[in-house]
Amino acid sequence: MVPASAHGVLRHWRAGRIAPRNALLLGIPASAGVEIARRAHAALAAAGMGELAWTAAFVVLLVGLLATVHAKGAKGATSAPAQFRNLPVPPMLALGFAAGLLSGFLGIGGGILIVPVLTRRYRVPWLEAAAASLSSIAISATVGAITFAFAGMISVPHAALIAVGMIAGSELGSRVAPFTTERLLAKSFVALAATTGVALVLMRLALPVTARVVLYGVALTMTAVLLVSVRSVSVSKRKEPGS
Repeated sequence: MVPASAHGVLRHWRAGRIAPRNALLLGIPASAGVEIARRAHAALAAAGMGELAWTAAFVVLLVGLLATVHAKGAKGATSAPAQFRNLPVPPMLALGFAAGLLSGFLGIGGGILIVPVLTRRYRVPWLEAAAASLSSIAISATVGAITFAFAGMISVPHAALIAVGMIAGSELGSRVAPFTTERLLAKSFVALAATTGVALVLMRLALPVTARVVLYGVALTMTAVLLVSVRSVSVSKRKEPGS
């Protein structure tokens, strides 16, 4: 996650979407959340409750995520650049801490919580919300990787293979996202989140192959939809007068 988030941050920084203030407000408490989650996970695992607690937390996360995405957002137009670069401090600290707990306890990116909250509650544009999420994850993931490495819980070969795929996906996503609509990005986000929940249930039912087929199938389908959207937007721009 560290290489992919760093790569994404660099791309968004060059595009002018990174707000250092928001990155620190989200990233610092997220780092604390990662460490607390690591300790809690170790204690629960020692008590033989690791799997049960992990599953329960993931289900709660998905329910909350879907509720957040479908809830009514703040009224008014999308935030202007000056507004989303100066988001309120206490909510951002709480959001970063919660994202850190998710990242450390469930092993998933905190962006699954940060992005829908920023876009729905604070009307932050999707690309800027993704940039804020990646910049905070770059901080918390680095801290988390170090703490888990010292605890002997990281397989370097597996992490390296995952990093290669994540960097490739990050590069593709950062190039595709500016050419899609926010509505399509939102639908893609919900689809992948819901699919992750379905895959988790299938894994718990001892159907790992089916879970992988469902998860990868939806991921590839959404990737194809996004690429088709990019082509359509590009063709439309070329047809515009004066282009």
